[in-house]
This record gives sequence, C-alpha cells and structure tokens, in this order.
Amino acid sequence: MPRTKIAEREDPLMETILGRKQKLKMTHAQLDKKARFADGTFKRLKGRHTDEWKLSEIKSVCYVLNIPIEKVRAEIRYV
Repeated sequence: MPRTKIAEREDPLMETILGRKQKLKMTHAQLDKKARFADGTFKRLKGRHTDEWKLSEIKSVCYVLNIPIEKVRAEIRYV
C-alpha cells in the first residue's frame, strides 16, 4: 500500500507561538531555558498539536513570548 500523508489539523495557537518566537528572534534552546523546560522540550512539543500540550506548557510558553491570555483563550479549541 502506498504511504499517504494525513492532512494536518489547523493550529492557530501554534501559528501565533511560532510567529511571536520568530519576531523575537528566539531559538528553541533560548525558549526552553526561559520557560524552564529541559533541553529539547519545545522542539518535541512543536511536533504535536497544542490540543495535546499540558496547560502548564502552554502557559509557560505564552508567558515567555508575551502572548496575552485573551488571545490564547480565543485560539484554544475546546473539545
């Protein structure tokens, strides 16, 4: 059987996080350090949809990147 790529789900919060990280010119290692994550944690999280993140991880990343909580609430998908 041929391999097929499953379409990725939209993730507006991840787009906001990555856009803000790029605007601040922050590396994964710098974000890990400022959010008090172990080395490589953000790189691992980036590979997953934010629906699968722990709330504490979302809060830490958004705090470091100065993303307002109102914006986070608007972009989180409630299931």
